Amino acid sequence: MKKRWFFAGAAGLLAALFLGCVLAVGRSTQWFGLELLAQGASPQWTFERQVTWDPELSSVEGLRIFWGDGPVSVVPCEGTMITVTEYADRPLEKEECLELTSSGGVLKIQWDHSLLPLSMFQGLKKRLEVKVPPAILSQLEVFSCGSASGKVDVTGVTAQEVEVASSAGDLYLLSLQGEKVRLSTVSGEVQWTQGRAEELSLTTTSGQVRLSQVQAGVCGLSTVTGEVHFQGSGRELSVNTISGQVYLDVTGGLEEADLRSVSGGLSLTLPEQAAFQAAYSSMSGRFRSEFPGTEEEGTFLCRTGGASLRFTTTSGNMAVHRQKGA
Repeated sequence: MKKRWFFAGAAGLLAALFLGCVLAVGRSTQWFGLELLAQGASPQWTFERQVTWDPELSSVEGLRIFWGDGPVSVVPCEGTMITVTEYADRPLEKEECLELTSSGGVLKIQWDHSLLPLSMFQGLKKRLEVKVPPAILSQLEVFSCGSASGKVDVTGVTAQEVEVASSAGDLYLLSLQGEKVRLSTVSGEVQWTQGRAEELSLTTTSGQVRLSQVQAGVCGLSTVTGEVHFQGSGRELSVNTISGQVYLDVTGGLEEADLRSVSGGLSLTLPEQAAFQAAYSSMSGRFRSEFPGTEEEGTFLCRTGGASLRFTTTSGNMAVHRQKGA
């Protein structure tokens, strides 16, 4: 019996020592490289290729970008030339280099020289940087930028029609303006600071949405699980979500709002002097208002009524808040 306990104790000690060694080696090697694999190691952009375009020789009234696997940035620059630079982690073959063409005043930047970005499926990653003079960037007829999986950064664009999309990458937008603006991503985050859109359409599946200092006329936001944060002015707002939480801080101009959710909460913040009439329905969620008013079953009237609000959920709560410090 004593021998059995002795061998059992020795085996347990050896196992503990082995586990300790494994943990020590794992920590020192970032868990045998699995941590880097999970995070996705950033490529080393050792290759650089630059192409320029002279708008004085061939006018640019629109800009379209079709990119594969890798980040894209579009920013204003000094000077009169448009500079397009691609980066890669290895030297590129001729057919792997970007293609720069123009048709009808629209400058097109494409991932490579093939009809489909086939090199992307072979593991090639590239980064794109487009520098455009502000005089051109601020008065485009059309601007579109799409990336299959990379992050997209856009600054200082004003166009009649704007479309920015990425399947898995984040969208970071600054001082973006357009008559019609369409933004879309699947799992990426959308951050838009300072801008204006007469018609705004934004769709995402699981990415978080954060819009700050944005002026929108007709605004439609759609998500499945991602949170929605909106701060700015809007005339007609509609939000559809399944389980994402919705936080809207509308500074003025609101005439209509239609907010729908299954399990996510709906929160709308309005100025102190706002007047509205709200209709709400839910199976188990509750409605509350920080504004004084009269409430009947399924309706709430603040002052003489103004903006028309509709809240619809299955189990999510619904609330109308006063802006702090107002």
